[in-house]
Amino acid sequence: MKKFAVLMLSLAFTFIPFSAAYAASGVYDNAGLLYETELNAVSEELAALSEATGWDAAAVTVSDTEGKSSAVYADDFYSGLGYGDNGIIYLIDMDNREIYISTIGTASECLTDIRLENIFDTAAGYAAQGSYYRAFSAEIEMSLEYFKAGIPVDTGQAAAHIAVWITAFLVGAVSAACFAIHIYKAYSFKEIGEIYDYGANSRTNFTVNSDRLVNSFITTRIRPRRRQNNRPPAGRRPRASAGRRMRGRGRKF
Repeated sequence: MKKFAVLMLSLAFTFIPFSAAYAASGVYDNAGLLYETELNAVSEELAALSEATGWDAAAVTVSDTEGKSSAVYADDFYSGLGYGDNGIIYLIDMDNREIYISTIGTASECLTDIRLENIFDTAAGYAAQGSYYRAFSAEIEMSLEYFKAGIPVDTGQAAAHIAVWITAFLVGAVSAACFAIHIYKAYSFKEIGEIYDYGANSRTNFTVNSDRLVNSFITTRIRPRRRQNNRPPAGRRPRASAGRRMRGRGRKF
């Protein structure tokens, strides 16, 4: 009985899909810039990056973007792969002569503009020399190093938040003080002149008033309800949007 239970448990784990926890990666050398050995090397480096970071990662070369900018082409290519909300795409665009990195999710938080510029300082030189594999390799290696270093703290943004909080506190304090002073002055005791003799100069007359209902008329009318039609007009259907926003940066070479 125990052997049968162990066998069934093993089979259950065999058929459990692990794709949800697996980050995808791939190399798409559409411009034919890499040798086969270089393709394999970039593929292995991307796989290592995905395993370490959990990002979906792709390296792409293109010779014709069909009029698109490097940014638009990279974002469209990433979306076309069906990758998730945490990922990165490295692009060598021979049409626009630009290397571009587009990120989303935690990759965007990790690879700030300053870090991307540092990556391009190294990779752009390799691309200009025609060493496209070394350009990809440098980008992937530095991305992994920045991931291990952690998400940086934006000191400028933190200082801006602190300044906003201090300003709000000061404005609130001044407003509260002005309001307190106004209330104090409005309700403070003032010097009273001659007191009015309300006992001698006032009279009270109590009378009894009553209202009597004579006639009452009630008229009712049934108003038919309009039928609501929530269906969209003919020829139009609701459209769903991916709602994902990628962030990237590039440099000419």
